[in-house]
Amino acid sequence: MDLVITDIRMPDMDGLELIQEMQKKNNQIKSIVLSGYAEFSYAETAIRLGVKAYLLKPVSNDDLKDAFDKAYQEMEQTASIRIECDSGYRNVCFGNSGSCI
Repeated sequence: MDLVITDIRMPDMDGLELIQEMQKKNNQIKSIVLSGYAEFSYAETAIRLGVKAYLLKPVSNDDLKDAFDKAYQEMEQTASIRIECDSGYRNVCFGNSGSCI
């Protein structure tokens, strides 16, 4: 699984707990949170967990598509870097920072 889209409030476990549990198994999973709550504590925890988007309901199709597209682009970039590293490239650069390993 590469991407999780979850609601913040669910019966057995909230969406942030779900993300934490999934990250324990695979820290490369990307996540998008949907919420009817604009409470700062939820957004703060989501940021700490690396959530790619925190969208307030009602969510427009355009906003959801934009969040998905951004998460997907990041997944593609991560996969590209991983392929380069696995292929034995000695110098891999990240973005425009000029940081290379």
